[in-house]
Amino acid sequence: MGGLSACVSAARLHGVWTVAPRKTHVWLRSEASRLRSPGPGRRRLTRSSRDACTLHWRPLLDPDGATGECVSVIDAIAQMALCCPLPFVVAAIDSALNLRLVTMLEVNDMCARLPVRARGIRDRVDGRCESGIETFVRLMMVDHHIRFEPQVTFAGIGDVDFVVEGCVVIEVDGHEWHDSPDAQARDYGRDIRLAALGYTVLRFDYQQVMFEPDLVLAAITSALRNHRDGPSA
Repeated sequence: MGGLSACVSAARLHGVWTVAPRKTHVWLRSEASRLRSPGPGRRRLTRSSRDACTLHWRPLLDPDGATGECVSVIDAIAQMALCCPLPFVVAAIDSALNLRLVTMLEVNDMCARLPVRARGIRDRVDGRCESGIETFVRLMMVDHHIRFEPQVTFAGIGDVDFVVEGCVVIEVDGHEWHDSPDAQARDYGRDIRLAALGYTVLRFDYQQVMFEPDLVLAAITSALRNHRDGPSA
């Protein structure tokens, strides 16, 4: 097509956490016209024949950071900010910060150059989250005024994703890290040791966080209430 992979598609190429896009996102120069298909024959693209693509035309913030196949990480995230729901954008920024693909200074500069409606993203960012679904849980707790600390280290146990109000540990499990028998055995051992220290341990997987957020929130608030008041009858 004569463009570059963009937005969510480019973010995934850079290794940033995103949900797989339904369409390929392509950035094109503002003067681009008479678009052609990438296949044999180079047929002219029409509105009906480019339905598998989402096109982006906005000038790049970081043209020098583009590669031969995709826009820079900063431009990919900036395009997401104008294309995707807020939690997905924040999750991508958290991921990029955690992977050290961008700096907070670059994020601040990007946000300042976005349209006014998208500038509030900066206030939602926290690069300590190690996966996108952790960000979704973090935002849920922020929105419901639940106090927590991310990435807390316990001697002899290791890091946990969140300690909530000093009594509940939340672990958010991605399939790639927790599906093997060895990983599951390690998780069970960690949970037992945390319970022995007096913590309630809650584990949530991708499906629960993304598709059952009300249930996840109910589990967190119930666990906190039980710690304060004891189990309900």
